Amino acid sequence: MIQMNYIVRDDVEQPGQGNEIRFDNFVLTNSSAWRRNSLIKATNAYPNGFDFGTPENWAEEMLGKPIKVTVEMETFNGKSNAKIKRFDKSDFPMTIQPQVKHHQQASNQQMGQANASKPPVSSPDPFANNNGQPIDISDDDLPF
Repeated sequence: MIQMNYIVRDDVEQPGQGNEIRFDNFVLTNSSAWRRNSLIKATNAYPNGFDFGTPENWAEEMLGKPIKVTVEMETFNGKSNAKIKRFDKSDFPMTIQPQVKHHQQASNQQMGQANASKPPVSSPDPFANNNGQPIDISDDDLPF
């Protein structure tokens, strides 16, 4: 599954300027390919049948492309969220290049933040202590 988030353009006069539409999930099955194809068509940037190679490449290529979406508000557990119901070509060309967070950059940043508070592990053995020595566990400490 690939999750997309969208920013409502603030260079076009419209409701919700600058807001974010989050958690649009693309399930990677043949039966849901129509939805990915609908987004590709809305970008107006790729010929029909274009081969992106991998779903990750497809997602990277979609970043920063101007599209128009139709949203519907859905309520779940008392919270209302915007759900994208339709993708269309944008009526307005991009006048500025948007700032996009690429998947690899986001992963590296998250990993860097997570690892900043952890000491480096000197051993490639995930079951070793930080000093590289094996961990002794008595039979009494095991649940089986």
